[in-house]
Amino acid sequence: MTNLVILPVRVGIEMTMKCVKSIRNQDLPVTLLCVDNGTTDGCGPWLRSSCDQVITYPRSIGLSRLWNNALGMAFDYLKLPYCFLINNDQISIKFY
Repeated sequence: MTNLVILPVRVGIEMTMKCVKSIRNQDLPVTLLCVDNGTTDGCGPWLRSSCDQVITYPRSIGLSRLWNNALGMAFDYLKLPYCFLINNDQISIKFY
């Protein structure tokens, strides 16, 4: 697996699109794992067509629990040495 980026999403399709675009514009190869945390504004279908992998919760489980579940999967199940975390209201800029 390439570098794992975990992106939780609850609402905000427009900012989520900008966030995903900023991740895809990096020079670093990544696997984008989006977590649909009970979205209700149309983000769910868009995430499934735009992310490498999607975990879907039918209703929100809260951000702390989501992070704990996602990080547990990354470190305990996938045995990754690290992963990247980003919220959907953030933009990742390129560093040269």
